[in-house]
Amino acid sequence: MIRTWTSFSLIVSLAALLVVGTANGQNTSDSGAKPVPRSVADQLQQIQASIDKLHAQFDDGLRAVNGNILNTDIKAERALRRIADLEQEIAALHGQMDQLQQRLRTANSISAYGPLDSTPRSSRVRLVNEYVLDVAVVVNGVSYHLRPSDQRTVDVPAGTFSYEVLNLQQGPQTRTVAPGNTFTITVHPLG
Repeated sequence: MIRTWTSFSLIVSLAALLVVGTANGQNTSDSGAKPVPRSVADQLQQIQASIDKLHAQFDDGLRAVNGNILNTDIKAERALRRIADLEQEIAALHGQMDQLQQRLRTANSISAYGPLDSTPRSSRVRLVNEYVLDVAVVVNGVSYHLRPSDQRTVDVPAGTFSYEVLNLQQGPQTRTVAPGNTFTITVHPLG
């Protein structure tokens, strides 16, 4: 806008100079009559056209500025409405969270599973070496080394299991142990 007004004042100043310059440099006609300014009317028309053009540009610029202000106001109003909506949604979510927390504090929880079976699923085999030499006892395919007077307890699944005292027994033996019970195997001298 400042640039437009500066241009406008410059044109008016130039017009004034042209009018004064033309008035000073008047021509005299051959008849000796009063001097008539040369094309003053043309110059005034050009100045008026320039002023009209500047006025139109100024009006266009003013309309554009007013339109931008209006557009900015509309956008700001929409943004403020959206912010207010978001604040309401946040408040509602906080309320729901508070309700859920209160329900969690006061609710009794119930398991969807039935009671656990307290029956043990495994049993034990106790190995005792009363023999004077080291022995190896194989229980369910796993070998256990025992020195004289050693004892060792081995967990096995409840039910049937096999064992063999190497070099003292003829092949594996099969036995049954109830859940949670202990079956004892004692290696002792013959006699």
